Order: sequence, then structure tokens, then C-alpha cells
Amino acid sequence: MGEYFYIVNRTKGEYLHPHKMNQGLKFAEFCLADGSSSMQRALSLLLAGSPGPHRYFRDERPAYLENKHRIGTWAGHEIVIASDYGEPGDFVPAKALEEEDHNPKWNLHYLAENCYTDITESMRALLTTLNWSEPELDPDQRETVARVKHHGPIGVREECFIRGPKVVVDQKLREWFFGVWQSYPRFAAMTPEEKEEAFLSRQYPNASTTYTEWKYITYSEDLPQVIWQSTAG
Repeated sequence: MGEYFYIVNRTKGEYLHPHKMNQGLKFAEFCLADGSSSMQRALSLLLAGSPGPHRYFRDERPAYLENKHRIGTWAGHEIVIASDYGEPGDFVPAKALEEEDHNPKWNLHYLAENCYTDITESMRALLTTLNWSEPELDPDQRETVARVKHHGPIGVREECFIRGPKVVVDQKLREWFFGVWQSYPRFAAMTPEEKEEAFLSRQYPNASTTYTEWKYITYSEDLPQVIWQSTAG
């Protein structure tokens, strides 16, 4: 036993029942589980503002045609994840409290169970037609991050994070690398082929105390696209 929940639309008088989506009734079981749960996907479709997902989905199967009208029908409404542990009257709309047959012991969870329309089966049927996966990206277009460090006699002089599609990051790396080293006579005297070889080595020394290194690092959403930091004295 435990505390159980429905997702309830107070405005429209409808609700979603987690068990009918093959999810647990406890909050953590359908709201906090890893990945995108069927309850979360159903709620996303219901809350989508017009024209919403209709631009992406083109399906002629009966399950879609019979249930697609529900997409976006909860947008702008009062939605509550209602607990069966709620106090009597919790979140019950005022108009329901005024009805003669209303049970004063009910909270919104029990009002939904006894008086509202359960649309879970309709949403479950709709979800079976909407299996979406991201298209495979060309490797050069995948998001990546590179970190570049230019060392001087007193330590790291500049550090640069470059984030974006790999093809863009590679170009920015070249611009950064060649921009740093072009002022050094030894590098400036190199042929284009030698400069490219130096770049591809990922670490180019000019002397024992001055060198540049770069490498790809693990992608992270919180890394900004470009950061320059100077720690030179």
C-alpha cells in the first residue's frame, strides 16, 4: 500500500490512470523514473498548444485517426497530480462542491475516480502510433566539445572551450591553433603541410616552456559555446 496518484484535469473533468499505462500509481513510479514514461508522453500531447504535434505526425492508422482529437485538449487548463491521501475537499472545484450528490469526504482523486472521464485508454492507443526517434546525424554534425590550452613559461596562458557540430569545432580549432602560433617565426616558416601535421599532432611545442595542446572532451550541456580565459601574469 502507499499514496497513489492520478493526473486530473479540473477544468475538463478528465483524468489519466497510471496503471492503465503500465506504470505504478506512486508518484516516483510514473514521474521520476529514468527515461520518458508513457504518462509523461501522454501529458505532453494533451498539453501541446495548437497546432502542436499535428505538424510532425502523419498517420493513417485507425488508432491515430480515432484519438488524435485529444492532442492539445488540456492546454491552458488546471491540472493537478491528485493524491488519494488528500484532505476532504482538496482541489475539488467549487461547482462540484455545490452539487447535491457530491460526497463531502471526497478529495479531487476520489472525485475523478467516481465522476470524471478516464481518457487513459484513448491516450494509450494514441501513443502506440507515435513512436519517435531522432534521425541519425552525420558524424560531422554531432555536437562535440574541444578544450584547447596554450602553455607559457608561467603556466596556462589561455584556455578555450569550443562547442558545436564537429565540423565547426574542427575549423575553430584550426583558427585558434594557427592564430596562436603564427607569430612564432619557426611556425610561420613552415609549409602548409607541416603546419597541418603540427595541428593534427594535438600538441605543438615551440620550446620546453611554451606549447599548445588540445583534445575532445565529454560533451556537457552546461559548457558554453566559446569561452576565452586569460591567466597570463
